[in-house]
Amino acid sequence: MLGKHTLGPKEKTSLRITFDTKGSPGPFRKTVTLTTGTAGQGELEVTIEGTVRESPAAKIRVTPRLVDLGVVSPGLVNTGPLSIANPGTLPLVITKIYVKGTGDLLYDGERQGGLVILPGGTKPFECAVRAEEGGSGRQETIIIESNAKNAPEGGYVIVVRYRGS
Repeated sequence: MLGKHTLGPKEKTSLRITFDTKGSPGPFRKTVTLTTGTAGQGELEVTIEGTVRESPAAKIRVTPRLVDLGVVSPGLVNTGPLSIANPGTLPLVITKIYVKGTGDLLYDGERQGGLVILPGGTKPFECAVRAEEGGSGRQETIIIESNAKNAPEGGYVIVVRYRGS
């Protein structure tokens, strides 16, 4: 906002330009055009450029995001390996891992203590599902709850597929 709207000869005022950088890490370039409304005077362009640094945060990356267990026998618990990484700058704390449809807990941070992965670190984790009766293909959703900045509300999703024998 312009400090004073009407200026006399040789008067000065200040102009404050604000750019909200929340959620916009990385390089930016913004241009503001000033016009006086006075005939014969041109426009003035002010360019603001720089780099917004991302705020420190834990992040989560799980490999693979899709686990295919192949053909399994009904009633047996089958596992597939996962790798949980923290590419963030603060410790990642996993508080709960569960199967969405059944609610089966695969990891309970309240009982077992938070699973902490330091920045740049990786931990292996075995996912497990109980195979259901039936020969058709099945799909389960595993939810990972954590303090990760990049995880959607409701948790980070892993998909496990299998076929009954």
